[in-house]
Amino acid sequence: MKKVVLALLTIVLILSAVQWDYEQVIDETGLPAHISILALDQEDNPHILFTANDEPQEVNVLKLASPGEEDWFIVEVDEISQYKNLNFSFDFTPSNDVMIAYSQVGNSGNLDLYLACDSSTLFDITNLTDDPLLQLDPVVHVGSDGVVRIVYREQADDGFNIRYGWRDGEGFHCESVKDSMSTHLRGFDFVLDAENEPHVFYQGDDAMLWYAYRVSENNWSIESLELSGYQPSVMIDGAGYFHIGYMNPPDIYYVTNGSGAWQEEPAAVNNTGDQNWERPSLALDPEGIPHITWWTWTAPYHVWSNEVFYIGRAGGTWSEPDSLPPNEHKMLGQVNPFQIDTEGYGHICFTIYNDLYYVKTTEPMHSSIADQPVEENSFAFEVRGSVVHFSLPESSYFHLDLYDATGRRVCCIASGVYESGEHSVPINQAELSAGVYFVRLEAADYTSSAKLVVIR
Repeated sequence: MKKVVLALLTIVLILSAVQWDYEQVIDETGLPAHISILALDQEDNPHILFTANDEPQEVNVLKLASPGEEDWFIVEVDEISQYKNLNFSFDFTPSNDVMIAYSQVGNSGNLDLYLACDSSTLFDITNLTDDPLLQLDPVVHVGSDGVVRIVYREQADDGFNIRYGWRDGEGFHCESVKDSMSTHLRGFDFVLDAENEPHVFYQGDDAMLWYAYRVSENNWSIESLELSGYQPSVMIDGAGYFHIGYMNPPDIYYVTNGSGAWQEEPAAVNNTGDQNWERPSLALDPEGIPHITWWTWTAPYHVWSNEVFYIGRAGGTWSEPDSLPPNEHKMLGQVNPFQIDTEGYGHICFTIYNDLYYVKTTEPMHSSIADQPVEENSFAFEVRGSVVHFSLPESSYFHLDLYDATGRRVCCIASGVYESGEHSVPINQAELSAGVYFVRLEAADYTSSAKLVVIR
């Protein structure tokens, strides 16, 4: 006997009213900027960590830009070895000192994990690992207790390990979260709860999202969210519930456990055909409403038509994607470059043709998307039982496909020209194995999907 768990999806349209102001951050040395990320300090001041390079001189520098009285104040953190592929992260202590985690070539000749701590006008730099293995892609958070905690990727002979480390008065300690993962690991993130305990989300070898939480020292509990996706961006709200924006190609998805169980929904559907979407960055406003930015690029990669888009969720519905100004080629950082302050203003940074830009909303984001008119679209789509129900606003060609959890197309359920109005199409489940599937409908300018879980 098979039981079918259904997902319901109705399309509505919300026009985003969020407005952004932007400014160029000038580096007087003239070195071209490349990758940049943003963080807010304890007083909600924005700071930008970025790489700059001088290729003829082979000088690659990690720099920190902070707002001054009139202009941005830029200081050098460290000379680095791989500016193009280097990931880094930073956060602030309760006393507002900056802590920067990054990879750098150490004594072993491999990439080690480094920590740069702000000390007046200089940085105290420490090699935290100093071993033959490669440490990559650190994500750092400073807890309310002032302890620096880092999750990072470690390359070993049999694949990659996800490691968790913390620095206290006795030094740097680390332990394994998950060992012997394949090289297909595509993104991870972590947050600290009210007790400063870490919670890690990552893509597993099965291309599904996984959740790991620390039970005790060297003891982690790991469970699957049973959702296909990668590049998770995670926030935790005041009640302790998680909010995650992530890629489920070609679309952006959002999932939360706010109701006590994981509930997934599409946040933005990519029906452009030629754009590739990547690097979603999720932030919560003071009212707990999720907002997501992401980066797009058009194949081939060298075509300079990259953009940064934004969506917000109001009244349970996501707004239409808006492109952030200015209308130029943009490069977005890989570790949560989008932040919302305690008053609700959004902050983000990116580079345009090797120039660094800072962008901020003109008003709090929750007031920008609240009370916006919602226009019901006559296109509707849902799955009930073993039947797909949908309505079309006009006569059009459509096709209905079934995909498995890895994104592989299983079969075409139906296709053809349908008149406007309501329609029903049965799903033949006789040869479906137990598991997670997605029903995807495309008709004229409408694209939507719904999850189908088959349980034997």
